[in-house]
Amino acid sequence: MLPSIEIYIDKEKIQDDISIVQVALYNMGKKPIETTDILDAIKIYTDPRAKIIDAIVTKVSREIIGFNLDKTNLDEGYLGVLWRTLEQNDGAIIQIAYLGGPNISLLIEGIIKEQKKIKTFGYPGQIKSQEEQIKDYLWSRKFESLLLIISGLLCLLMAMTMRIYIKQRWRALEELFIKIDADPALEKPSYLGDLNHIFRKIHNSNISFDIIIVTLGLLLLIFGVLNFLVKKPILPPI
Repeated sequence: MLPSIEIYIDKEKIQDDISIVQVALYNMGKKPIETTDILDAIKIYTDPRAKIIDAIVTKVSREIIGFNLDKTNLDEGYLGVLWRTLEQNDGAIIQIAYLGGPNISLLIEGIIKEQKKIKTFGYPGQIKSQEEQIKDYLWSRKFESLLLIISGLLCLLMAMTMRIYIKQRWRALEELFIKIDADPALEKPSYLGDLNHIFRKIHNSNISFDIIIVTLGLLLLIFGVLNFLVKKPILPPI
């Protein structure tokens, strides 16, 4: 059993969830963006408002751009972004830790000269909580088990159907060969014995094929039941 873990920030115990995200901020245009082009300060903020614990710059395109962070208003959920110049494709990656779960979004505000709006691109899906991820994992396990069991049953049904059909056809052929052998008035072709031998080989090969299908069906059934019953360890999401 893992020991309990408690997190403190400035000697204050944290009761809420903590989320860590990475934000990439860069210039997609052809014109450079200088400090003097920033008409209203660029800020990344949490919505709904939540405390930002800390933020660091993990990567910059070039050191010369002078990319920095203003952490004055982290408690209010605001992180300021500063730079000397951003030429085309210049930018940085920021790692932000804040209080809250998937319901908290990160947005950006500010005004840049000759730029109507700062374009944002985010992950189109929903970031799921640990409980939701575990629930989805368990449902996927059940679906896999059901799929294996259905496949096994279909294999057994197919083997049974083929066996019944082949047995009926083989019985009809045997009756035909018996009638031909028993009727002295019929002229028996020389290849009749070879034909009888070939049909017997086909019949035996079909029996072997039935055994393969039955074995496959039983294996699928066993794996499906085991996959449903055996409890695998659930690792916490990374």
